[in-house]
Amino acid sequence: MIAINVLFILFFLMFLLKIIEDRQNPYKKIKRDPFKEEIIYTDIMGKDKKEPIIYSEILFSPKYNLSGKPDYILKSRNGSLIPVELKSAKIPEEQDYPFFKDVMQLTAYFLLIEDRFGIRPKKGRIVYKNCVFEVKNTKRLRRALIDLLYEMRSILDTGHLPDFEVNHSHCRNCLFKGHLCEFSD
Repeated sequence: MIAINVLFILFFLMFLLKIIEDRQNPYKKIKRDPFKEEIIYTDIMGKDKKEPIIYSEILFSPKYNLSGKPDYILKSRNGSLIPVELKSAKIPEEQDYPFFKDVMQLTAYFLLIEDRFGIRPKKGRIVYKNCVFEVKNTKRLRRALIDLLYEMRSILDTGHLPDFEVNHSHCRNCLFKGHLCEFSD
């Protein structure tokens, strides 16, 4: 009876630690080489193809109706897969988190890799010009992406944009500036 109580308490503590871990910041700046593991996939076409690397295949998830091509997928010694996304931008020195749009892109790769390879990545990496972030594949990030995909598809289906306030400081770096947005300068 005591053994069962001890096991129950240990299981409960492990459960609480997992909840706390998921609520913590999923981003971590790392200083080590982001390409230490074996490359198994690349979006970059080279002249000299090396087997068994997969080159430039579009990953598709019928479950999420989503497709994409990460820059790299690495395979660690324990068999886990790590998507790596290269960015040409720099992160301000005082900023200790990656840009949200890049995190959502990496999270999409988590879903695509899980559907294509049958392995759920535990983490991924975003490589900026001046730093590297390791991002945990948390339930919260996955839920945020799924909600965002739903909202985007709803906009496409209905043609109705959500209400928003034009804010030039936010609009300054917007992807739609000068192309699709009627409010941009």
